Amino acid sequence: MALVVNRQELFWRIERAMLSMQALGYTPEQIESVLMDVFYQRPQGSYSNEELTPMVRELEKRVVEAKRWILYLNSGSCGLSPITKS
Repeated sequence: MALVVNRQELFWRIERAMLSMQALGYTPEQIESVLMDVFYQRPQGSYSNEELTPMVRELEKRVVEAKRWILYLNSGSCGLSPITKS
């Protein structure tokens, strides 16, 4: 899978992942922590496209997994009652 992705698209995918995390209820500190972990404590701009592409995929994978867990926990099938706001 030698698909060349342009830098603008990679940064757009990072931004989309950050917005998804925010929508899932992550705090800014949690989002920063995930980004620091995925990008090994370095700014995204310091990587080449080839280095950045698998990291962006990992970030997107983490967001999808978080969505699945939230859906599972809120479904009640795990034995917990869904979270309700008062």
